[in-house]
Amino acid sequence: MSPRPTVLSRLALPACLLLGSFIPAMASAADITVPLGDFKLWDDGWDPFIANDGALIAVSIDHKISHSPGGASLKVTADLTGNTSTYVGISKNFDNLPVRTISGWYRSDGVTGIGWRVIDSTGQCFQTKIPVQDGKTWERLDLAIDDLITSEHWGGKNDGAWHGPLTGISIDPGVDKDKPVGTIWLDGLTAGLTPGSPRPAPHVAPKSAMIEDFEAGTDAWQFLPGQEFPGAAGLVEPSKKAHDGRVAMNLVADFRGGGQYIGAHRKDIPEVPGDVLAVMLWVKADGIDSVNARLIDSDGQVFQGKGFSIMPGKEWQELTMPMKDLVKGEHWGGKNDGVFRAPVTQMTLTVGIKSVPDKQGSILFDNVRFIAIPDKNH
Repeated sequence: MSPRPTVLSRLALPACLLLGSFIPAMASAADITVPLGDFKLWDDGWDPFIANDGALIAVSIDHKISHSPGGASLKVTADLTGNTSTYVGISKNFDNLPVRTISGWYRSDGVTGIGWRVIDSTGQCFQTKIPVQDGKTWERLDLAIDDLITSEHWGGKNDGAWHGPLTGISIDPGVDKDKPVGTIWLDGLTAGLTPGSPRPAPHVAPKSAMIEDFEAGTDAWQFLPGQEFPGAAGLVEPSKKAHDGRVAMNLVADFRGGGQYIGAHRKDIPEVPGDVLAVMLWVKADGIDSVNARLIDSDGQVFQGKGFSIMPGKEWQELTMPMKDLVKGEHWGGKNDGVFRAPVTQMTLTVGIKSVPDKQGSILFDNVRFIAIPDKNH
């Protein structure tokens, strides 16, 4: 399964995951049910992918549309306009989950089918496609693993036999060539386990911890001109064009004089007890198509995640930066061993010259927060 630069992904998909066609039978209930994604706070670790360069995919939490009143859903928009890519989607790895059925709810706008791939313990990939109802109503999703493995297969043992448990799933919203843009909403995805399977550990729901809402202004954030690469200019300033409340932070970038990056840096990040899963925030960009982020851990080691892309347009978008992508790339300082040691103590939101096509642009930030599994004392 692919790693993820969230909201907009231009990553290529591994060869294992290709699209097929099949209509599955209805699944029966299982004894033990575990969540695959409730999407109340974040994307629950589902990563966007693109089969080939050129297509676009937007993945976000929709706080206005959900199957359950007052809830939220995962909104996945596929845009195959003017390119050769045949599909995009979302994927997630699992730790040997003995899945028998997959259930949940979906709602479609322009999506005519959903491609599914399931991967067994040998790395064998099975693919199928199911038709969906296109409309403004929620439809029930009930699938059985036995029905998802009767079409094409490759990789692993490549024998057409399912060797459980499951290690990965991908979901691809299918669109027609004459209508290459479509959106699907997913809610309440669950897995029914094979009868007799050991009961998994209780699911601990993550919580959201606000780091910065900018209502007190932007004084806590220092402008960084990327002084090791002279020439860039810009500023950090408060803006009344907020997503929520009255104030947002505006980061202005100007690379006409050179330079490589600029950023907004905050020291003294409030400590969040527990295991941080992701950083989430709202962004609104003008002339900027992606952002980077740096986190400094308790030892002073700096970790940098790059290429968190923004969909074209000037509307507010919710951006998710998974912790696994923030700490797996570049690192320096402190112990400099690539091992993140909680908590996060400082944060920098940066924009590189490659993210500003016209060398000038600006981006608004609002409601920066951590999504974390609380520790036992909280």
